[in-house]
Amino acid sequence: MSNFINIIILIPTILLASYFDLKIKKIPNLLTFPVILLGLLTTSLVSGFKGLQFSILGFLFGMAVFFIPFALNLMGGGDVKLMGAIGALMGWRFSLSAVIYSSVVGGVIVVIIVVFNKRLMRLITGMLSIILTPISRFLYLKTGKEIFYKKFQYFDNKNINRKKEYIPYGVAITFGTLLVLSEAVPRII
Repeated sequence: MSNFINIIILIPTILLASYFDLKIKKIPNLLTFPVILLGLLTTSLVSGFKGLQFSILGFLFGMAVFFIPFALNLMGGGDVKLMGAIGALMGWRFSLSAVIYSSVVGGVIVVIIVVFNKRLMRLITGMLSIILTPISRFLYLKTGKEIFYKKFQYFDNKNINRKKEYIPYGVAITFGTLLVLSEAVPRII
C-alpha cells in the first residue's frame, strides 16, 4: 500500500539518518517525527482509512521491534524512531524485512568495529561472561563449592568492566532498508 511519494520521502530520510548518526552519533527527532507524520498523511491521502491503518500498524511494528534493544540500552531512541518512521511510510511487512537485513548489516558493522579496534578478545570474554555468570552462580548455589563462586565473580567482574562501544546503527538501518527497497534481497513476507 506504500506509494511512490513515500519512497521519495524514505530515501533522503535514511540517508540523512546515517549522516547524523555518523556525524553527531544521534538521529534527531527533527528528522524522524515529521517523517512519521508524513507517512501517516500520505498513506491516508492515497488509500483512505485503510491507508491510515496500514501506516499506523507499520509505525507501531517498527517501534516495537527495536523497543527491547532500546530498553536494554543496546541502541538509541533515534534508531527506534527511525524504524517507526520507515514503518509509517512503508508498512509493517516492509519493516520486518528491513529489520532483519538491518540486523545482519549491524552484525557486520559490529565485527568490523571490534576487529578494527582490536577488541575481539574483549567481545568474546564479554559474551562468555553473559553465558557463564548465571551458570557459575547456579552451580555455586547448588554445590556450595568455592571454585564456582570464584568463576562467577571473575566473569561478573568482566561484565561490569566492559566499555560500551558506539555502534552507528542508523547506518545499518539505512543499508538494510536500501537492500529491501532495491529488491536486491528477498522480502521476508
